[in-house]
Amino acid sequence: IWRNKSVKPYPISKRFEEIWPDSKILLVNDVTAAGYALVGQGFKNFCLISVSSGIGNKLFIDGKHFVGPSGFGWELVHGRVDFSDDPLPCDCGDHGHLASIASGRGTLKFVKREARRQQSAFLRSAVAAMCRANVEALTNEMLVEAFSQDDPWVTEMIEKSASYLGRSIAF
Repeated sequence: IWRNKSVKPYPISKRFEEIWPDSKILLVNDVTAAGYALVGQGFKNFCLISVSSGIGNKLFIDGKHFVGPSGFGWELVHGRVDFSDDPLPCDCGDHGHLASIASGRGTLKFVKREARRQQSAFLRSAVAAMCRANVEALTNEMLVEAFSQDDPWVTEMIEKSASYLGRSIAF
C-alpha cells in the first residue's frame, strides 16, 4: 500500500501523543498502525490485509479499529478453511486455519505436503531440481524462483494456496 502514491506516510507516534498525552505508547501491531496511517489520510471504513510470514488484518469502522466484544475483531488468520482429514497445523497449535495454508510459512508447509502427495509431479518441477528432490530442503525463496520461471507445478500449488485467501477475503 505504501507504493500507492495517493497514500502518504503518516506520523503515527505524533498522532498517538495528541490522543494520549504523557503516555508511553508501545506499538505491537503494524497492521493497526498502517490502518491509522490510512485514517490520517481520510479513509474511514476499510479492511487492511497484510500477507507475509503470517497474515494480519484489521477492520476499521468510522476511523477506529474494530475489535468487538471478544477483542479479536474480524481476524481472518485463524478462520478454519481446511476441513480435510489431515489439515495442516497452524502456528497457534490448532489445524486448518487460513494462516496454516496461505501465509508465507503456511504456503511452504502446504507445498511441502503436496510435494509428498504428488511426488512424480513434484520431481518434474523446477523447484525439485533446486532442492535436489529433498522436500525438507525446500524454501520460500525456491518457490518464488520457480514461480517466476512459470513452473507449472509450483504455479498450481501457489494458486491453490492463494485460493484459500481469496475465498476468505470474498467471504
